[in-house]
Amino acid sequence: MNTMTETNPHSHQNDPFITALLRVQQILASEKAVKLKEHKDISRLDLASLVQKRFSVAIVGQMRAGKSTLINAMIGKDIAPTAVNECTATINRFSYSNKPELHKQFRVRWFDDSEEYFPLSDVAQWLGKGIADKNPLQKVVSHFTQKGRTIDSTRYLEFFADTKFLETVNVVDTPGLRSTIEMHERGVLSFLSHEEVDVRGNRLAEATRTEGESADAVVYVVNPVARQNDTDILELFGEKSRLSGSNPYNSMAVVHMWEMAWDDMESDPAQFLEGKIRRIQEQLAGKVSTVIAASGLLNRCLEWLQDEHWAFFVQCGSIERDEVERVTSALVFETRDDEEFGISLESRKAVLESVKSRLMAVGMVEDNAKSTAWAIIRFLCRLACVREVKSTQELKRHTEELSGMKQLESLLEKQFFARASLIKNGTLLTRIWEPCQIALGQLRAYEQERENDLEEGKRILKLLEEKGMRDSGLESAVAYVKKTFDAVSSDALRVKQTRKELYSQSMELKSQYDSFEEDIQALEMLDALREPAFTKDELAQLRCLFGAQGLTLEDRLRMSPPNREAVQKLYSLWANKRINSYGDERKIAVLAEKHLADILGVLVQ
Repeated sequence: MNTMTETNPHSHQNDPFITALLRVQQILASEKAVKLKEHKDISRLDLASLVQKRFSVAIVGQMRAGKSTLINAMIGKDIAPTAVNECTATINRFSYSNKPELHKQFRVRWFDDSEEYFPLSDVAQWLGKGIADKNPLQKVVSHFTQKGRTIDSTRYLEFFADTKFLETVNVVDTPGLRSTIEMHERGVLSFLSHEEVDVRGNRLAEATRTEGESADAVVYVVNPVARQNDTDILELFGEKSRLSGSNPYNSMAVVHMWEMAWDDMESDPAQFLEGKIRRIQEQLAGKVSTVIAASGLLNRCLEWLQDEHWAFFVQCGSIERDEVERVTSALVFETRDDEEFGISLESRKAVLESVKSRLMAVGMVEDNAKSTAWAIIRFLCRLACVREVKSTQELKRHTEELSGMKQLESLLEKQFFARASLIKNGTLLTRIWEPCQIALGQLRAYEQERENDLEEGKRILKLLEEKGMRDSGLESAVAYVKKTFDAVSSDALRVKQTRKELYSQSMELKSQYDSFEEDIQALEMLDALREPAFTKDELAQLRCLFGAQGLTLEDRLRMSPPNREAVQKLYSLWANKRINSYGDERKIAVLAEKHLADILGVLVQ
């Protein structure tokens, strides 16, 4: 079990996990018998600093999955650029700042490591365009082109806001996969896997790996129909952020823009969602910890739309379904003025124009604003009809519920943020585990070669010594062979000792990782308990014990300094709970007893 003993969370000198990681890193970077392609990457990793970095979540998904809209809903502010066609053409980072001047700007980090700030109105020059464009990457105009700088020269963009969400986490928005801009997709793959990619993606790959240092967790945004490519990307992320066979604790899938696919007014949208989520859960089984439906668009409507818009939608609550379905079809809404329709053409056109204008006022470009306005009107009119809504407040309540954002925020808190330290340490170990295993194999091979050399050296030295007894002219040769033999013997001993130490450190790290997995498993079981047999205080105690509030002994035990007598009482309590409980409660008690036994062992030392 990982039991850091220092009281300062910013110190790592007494943390056995970080100490072992740093020693492994040192061996991999300095041992001449180890030849790794990742040598430079490993030697420059600042592992201790990475542990202290703010938790980062990457938003990844297919092109046009609405990632930027979802990010705006998560953040609670419209700062991620959105567009009707492929939009995100760079790695975009979203960070917390309480400086008002930064909220009106964004920062550009170029590949030469220089930085510049620009007004938010200039961000359109970095947006990707549709597939019809001959050159899908716009050049950055005015003085950028005079400097010879284009989007290709951009490492990342960074936007700032002072929302509560960003106080907890940094968000990384990535270009869409299956992108019309091939370089974008290579950059995302590199961000997730830390591997180089070819052609123009090389520099973006380097930037995302160096600057992002990999996401701690990923929210994978899927359209209502998941594709094989979705499972491939999630498998890649899993390989690079978790050890083989571990559960997908640091990834979740969000079924997004589902409202666009809801066409059957004979079924409630909640029923429609249940079926979609069930099918996607089957497709992504073992790749993500959770599949949840959410709509950034519906969530933002609660802030964007004005009273007259909601009043228009509520009208549909008292109109027959067939009529609402006809009037909200694209061919009718802006063109037909038949008397049979309960809502006049004039009012329909007026609300479309009004909603579009409102969306443009919050930063959408005109084409995107019109298509988004139509999608909002169509869905909310049909929702009001199907649920027979009578008031604006009732429709807003249904809209908030179906947006799923509160549920998503709760899941992010429970599955990612409350387990940040556990996830970070697991990710760090995974990054160094494979190179460590390769190095052990190389050291074993090198050690065997040296042993073979020593055997051959002994044979040659014996022959030379026998001949030297009869030929004094061989004395210098014998002395040289003895010196070489001693050097090879010393080198073989050094490599053997290094291999043993590396193996010992790697086993210690693996033990720590297994403990992290146990912690996460225990927290998941706690979250899944419907009628827990534990008191409120016991639940809080268990969450701390399993690392939800930090990994120091003080954090786990909620006492400073740790007291052996008090820990012994806790141990006895959970040992008794183990005896008198069943099912998942018993499994949790077993893990608590095991953790407390480990802590008692540490306190004795």
